[in-house]
Amino acid sequence: MVQMKPSVSLTQYQVVEKAIRSGNACAIIANGSFTTQQQATLNALALGHQCEVIFLSGEHYLH
Repeated sequence: MVQMKPSVSLTQYQVVEKAIRSGNACAIIANGSFTTQQQATLNALALGHQCEVIFLSGEHYLH
């Protein structure tokens, strides 16, 4: 498991999208505030890349 630092130039949504599109992950833990539409879009994208996205609310942080 790898936890990425927040990006200075990309939103959390864009970071997760980029990670999915890279094809290097089979599961991504997305930490932050995502709308229902964003979650649905990322889940659909992940499905097409044989990946799964797990969404955590913003107050959770993995150590």
